[in-house]
Amino acid sequence: CFSLLKDPELLGPVFELMKLMVSEYPDDILPLFVGSKSAILSLFEMLNMDISDHTDSDIAEDIRSTIANILGTLAEQGLLASAVERFDVSGSAIAALAAASLAEDNSDVVQHDDDDDDEDRPSTGARLSSK
Repeated sequence: CFSLLKDPELLGPVFELMKLMVSEYPDDILPLFVGSKSAILSLFEMLNMDISDHTDSDIAEDIRSTIANILGTLAEQGLLASAVERFDVSGSAIAALAAASLAEDNSDVVQHDDDDDDEDRPSTGARLSSK
């Protein structure tokens, strides 16, 4: 499923399907994200996918936000930390979260001050660190 997200033509539909599955069956789907080393690495990779050439910024932000929320939920449930330790991917986890935080900081610089919708929404880093 993760490899399908790398295809620009399939990105939107596959992401929407993934989002629907997570929202409808979280207890069944969320553990799959941390069930193998490749799955958890793909999740970290998706947090920072370069999809700007393939989609509009709203979809890109939706993907980043959804992945951050998935990671936050996994962290709340204790599944993320145990998977990071079990698969020895702490370096990848730190790199993904740092890159996401830097990307968000850079996008904030580009946004205009009249974008009031974002003022009440915590940053990706804040959402993940508060979990």
